[in-house]
Amino acid sequence: MPPKRKSPRPPRPASGKTVRPVAWALILVDQEPLRRAAAGQCDQCLEGIEKARADLARFEREDRPAFARWMAGKFGQVMTEIRTLEAQYAEKAGLAEAIEMEMIFGGSQNHHEAYQEVMRRRELVAQGLAPEPEEEPGATEASAADEGEEDDGDDMDRFTLGEKFEEYVVQEMGVNPEQLNRREYDALFKEFKRKLSGKNAPPPPGKSAPPPRAKPGSAVNPDARVKELYRQLVRRLHPDTRADGDATVAEVWHEVQAAYADGNVERLEALLAFADVREKRFGPHTSLAQIRAVFSDLVRTLHALRRSLAEARKAPAWNFTRKLDRVALERQTRAELTRDLVRRRAELADITRVLENWTRTPIRRRTAKR
Repeated sequence: MPPKRKSPRPPRPASGKTVRPVAWALILVDQEPLRRAAAGQCDQCLEGIEKARADLARFEREDRPAFARWMAGKFGQVMTEIRTLEAQYAEKAGLAEAIEMEMIFGGSQNHHEAYQEVMRRRELVAQGLAPEPEEEPGATEASAADEGEEDDGDDMDRFTLGEKFEEYVVQEMGVNPEQLNRREYDALFKEFKRKLSGKNAPPPPGKSAPPPRAKPGSAVNPDARVKELYRQLVRRLHPDTRADGDATVAEVWHEVQAAYADGNVERLEALLAFADVREKRFGPHTSLAQIRAVFSDLVRTLHALRRSLAEARKAPAWNFTRKLDRVALERQTRAELTRDLVRRRAELADITRVLENWTRTPIRRRTAKR
């Protein structure tokens, strides 16, 4: 019987371990359950956002005005006196600050001389005899260039613009401006000024916005993709085609305009995925990554709204229209106003005493001769 032949063994490496051939396999993963789970998380976030915005809107529309009327009816006289004391204190504090600045930069020897100099200048200004301060040519343009602000082309001052911006953030976005950090506040304010100037307005009928430039070296023309995504979003999110007036949809529509003007394909795809999540209809173009990106944006919005709600709940006007027993609230409010009134009176008395001392001529003491 011939001996059996042994199969050749694979070569052994220097370490003594047998090298086995690596087998690669392609595994197909069904993303439909994952997409449904991510869409469910987005639905929960949307429900939380709608509820938080409804609570904030009710607080601003019902609770705060009703609380203001109740305060005016119950404590109108005390509040009027507090406002009068605040105005008097602010006037005298401004005078004291002017005297201190005159002491530092004007060369006065004491507070009495600084007081006389400040009052002399104020008397000249009241009579119209004081010369107006000269402005250097181009100072306004230089300051605007240093700050990096653009000319809006309107006659609205900064105070009115800030008020309109805060009203827009509260009513349209449902976010308390005081809860935003400096970077978020500046970004939203810049976007609000751009919308107010009409730079992000949709193109007029019959004229299309200029298409974005194609990136050099790209194999696919992005212009066609941008236009296709923009058409789909216009059909689903344009304010003329929607009668619900949803604030979230209005915000998304402004983002669509900005993304189309910049030619940002990724942002347009994310906004289309948000529209799919909101309307609960998914197509082959809605990927799991896009749904999760939408979920991240919704989570950030929900957290900002919850911070605003937490601050609103600390206010005494929270749920005022639903409080039937207001005896405890009236007692607490009366005590707080009384303490505030006593404090205002003490502050006004202190600064009045200081100014009266400055009006008197200082007593010069003679030194004894040796």
